[in-house]
Amino acid sequence: HKNTKYKIYNKVKNMKKVAFIFPGQGSQTIGMGKDFFENSDIAKEMISKASQRLDIDFEKLLFEENENLGKTEFTQPAILLVSSIASAILKEKCN
Repeated sequence: HKNTKYKIYNKVKNMKKVAFIFPGQGSQTIGMGKDFFENSDIAKEMISKASQRLDIDFEKLLFEENENLGKTEFTQPAILLVSSIASAILKEKCN
């Protein structure tokens, strides 16, 4: 699993143009982004900043059972946040 990540990083690093396709509403699930959060300072910082700016407790929303993750007003920023974290981590790994 870990070797696969490095192969992807190395392949992307050598590409001149890269496009990302991120999931949309309906793909949300409790626990999404938790691996990023547990293993990346970037993820921790982005979740903290988003929580402060939007006045949403993203740690609770993303990692604990709740009814809000299925509501559009929470789903959209949560998916955007986790997708942005994935992009930021990939960019960091490729530099």
